[in-house]
Amino acid sequence: MKVIKNNILVIILILMVLISIAVYGILPTRLPIHFTLTGTVDGTAPKLEGISFMPVMELILWLISSFGIKDINLKK
Repeated sequence: MKVIKNNILVIILILMVLISIAVYGILPTRLPIHFTLTGTVDGTAPKLEGISFMPVMELILWLISSFGIKDINLKK
């Protein structure tokens, strides 16, 4: 079961990277990344930083969950 879950996560990561590469050319130079409650943009990021955030975060979380501490006994 763990192998299937890891394979699915790797496939999702690869898809995220491929989609980011595919849309890179059509994106504006600065991407809105934060909005106010009324929908006004109050934060932007460069294009590369904006599209690489989610794949990098998923990779980091996957590595932590795959190679992190596994046998912690929380019952005391």
